[in-house]
Amino acid sequence: VAIKGTPKAEVTWYRNSEPLPKKSSRFRYLEDGGVYSLVMSEASVMEAGTYTCRASNPHGYRDTSVNVQVVGGARGKPAMFVSRPDTTMNIAVGEDITISFRVTGDPKPRVTWMKGMKDITNNIRTLKETVNDYVRLSLKHATIMDSGTYFITAKNIYGADHAFVTVRVRQRARSLTPTRNIWSGPDTSTLLRDIHESTKALVNDVPGPVASEATVSDAGKNWVSLTWGKPENRGAAPVLAYRVETWLLGSEGGAHWTELGVTPINSFDAFFLKPGGEYKFRITARNRYGWGESVTSTESITIGSASNCPPDILRDLPGPVKALQGDDITLECEVGGDPPPYVQWLRDGQDVSTIVALRGRVFVSDSQQTHRLIVKQLTEDDSGRYVCEAVNKMGRASTYARLLVVSDPRLLEADRKLKENLAENQESAPQVTMRLRDRRVQATYPVRLSCQVVGNPTPTVTWAHDGNPISSDDRHQLVAEADHFHTLEICRTVLEDGGQYTVTAQNCLGAVSCHCQLTVDKGIRA
Repeated sequence: VAIKGTPKAEVTWYRNSEPLPKKSSRFRYLEDGGVYSLVMSEASVMEAGTYTCRASNPHGYRDTSVNVQVVGGARGKPAMFVSRPDTTMNIAVGEDITISFRVTGDPKPRVTWMKGMKDITNNIRTLKETVNDYVRLSLKHATIMDSGTYFITAKNIYGADHAFVTVRVRQRARSLTPTRNIWSGPDTSTLLRDIHESTKALVNDVPGPVASEATVSDAGKNWVSLTWGKPENRGAAPVLAYRVETWLLGSEGGAHWTELGVTPINSFDAFFLKPGGEYKFRITARNRYGWGESVTSTESITIGSASNCPPDILRDLPGPVKALQGDDITLECEVGGDPPPYVQWLRDGQDVSTIVALRGRVFVSDSQQTHRLIVKQLTEDDSGRYVCEAVNKMGRASTYARLLVVSDPRLLEADRKLKENLAENQESAPQVTMRLRDRRVQATYPVRLSCQVVGNPTPTVTWAHDGNPISSDDRHQLVAEADHFHTLEICRTVLEDGGQYTVTAQNCLGAVSCHCQLTVDKGIRA
């Protein structure tokens, strides 16, 4: 770390907030021309953690931190697709988009599913099922808007592998039987009048410019994935296609636009580009009356350049978190990307800076790639899903944590002991560490009920509605997710789905249950 200041700063290194001794056989403090280093000899997994360098003088102090992972023993295996999904799919409106594949790696890879710039892995309509190395991703009840290219990433600390799937959603077939008046054409005067009026209004019938210029949602050595906003003015007819063109800057470019292709949706994958080449892209919309006004990207994009990197979550938020009412909490993650992404914190989809109940109690701190959200004097209303979202011109990425604020300190102590028992592989009866919550939903909409259950041996989880057992069918999906979460997803709810839902976890040492109330009505959406 390069440090400047007058008078000269005193430097102290910390690991997980504990100061490291300046004289130790394990650590060495080094300084060379204002550059300070901490050297660890023969690092082991015990040295993993968050390391902080603190520089202080009489005028104050500054910190910078980094998260260090130490891989112990034999090297693991990078994430890799054993069997890849089909590259193209054709389905009808209303059907499910289902993508199946096998992934391997040590440690077990994390699978992320994206469409354009949006991470849809945990979307309310998506379902992720994992059995050993088999993974199945489903998107329920496809619409025309679900057409496009989907991007799947399998990633662990040793590497990542990617797969692309292009999905085309078609309208269901309609009857071709002609109507009674289909053969009765217009008379000559009407036909000539229509031709004259359509020619005069043609310039106003084509689509307007797309709403936003092409941006890169993902990129590789010789390819980019582009996405753009749909035209605000589509003209006199729906947009049928978009033309994608590119201009290679420099002496090798040829000083002309080259058509890459035509796509029916507002995204496009451009392959076989020149690595290191500097490109601009132009998008033009078309409807039945012709091509509209083109929109050209204002900034050039260098293919395969480290200076064009979409945001990447280097260290996730901690997932499920419990905290005591009245305490302070810090949520921390690390985000990379170039240009440096703009980071925004959300709670249940709302910017934390706009939540009246959090004013004066919420603070945001940034230190290079480390971003922190601090909430002081917690209340039970502060419980929710907190998201750190990073955005730059290349794309976006996000990570989240579920915060549960409790008023009884005994719950925190029981949770801590339970985690210690699980870490030591001690046997324990099932416990509900995050309970079901009451929900209200409008009929025909889907709903998800989730809870977190732990125990050793792993408990068997069952669901019931008003005392009647629930099993998976065409409307009910029972999902066991990572971090001991269990979810019941109900598709196309009906009024009869209302009532009390119970989840029961049982192993050889005992059983535990929790309940929630689901209300289904005709006018309120979840």
